[in-house]
Amino acid sequence: MEVPNRTVKALDRVRRRMMLSISREEMARFFSESLTSLLALINQQVGSVQQVLGKQPKYIVLVGGLGDSPYIHKHLRATFQEIRVVHSPSQDLAVAGGAVARLMRSGIFKHDQDIPGTSPT
Repeated sequence: MEVPNRTVKALDRVRRRMMLSISREEMARFFSESLTSLLALINQQVGSVQQVLGKQPKYIVLVGGLGDSPYIHKHLRATFQEIRVVHSPSQDLAVAGGAVARLMRSGIFKHDQDIPGTSPT
């Protein structure tokens, strides 16, 4: 079935009005405040390591949602040029595993022989 030309044009206009277009610069502004806070926090942690050990850490290890962001990586590498920035290939599992380990250490969650797939740490 052939759709009349005027119908196609009307649909195109509706689609254009319904589409949100965000430029690269606008996206950068959205993340600017979060990035500034993140860099300040990491800088504080690097300073703490230097104070305790007398030297810079060798690595900044990123986990979680932002840890996979090329935008974040680029800024971290530019800011901390002497420190290697790395991230886990399966970041969601790293965060979940850390949460489970913390619960088990705190005694909130204990190994139970009756739960399949669990084992003591």
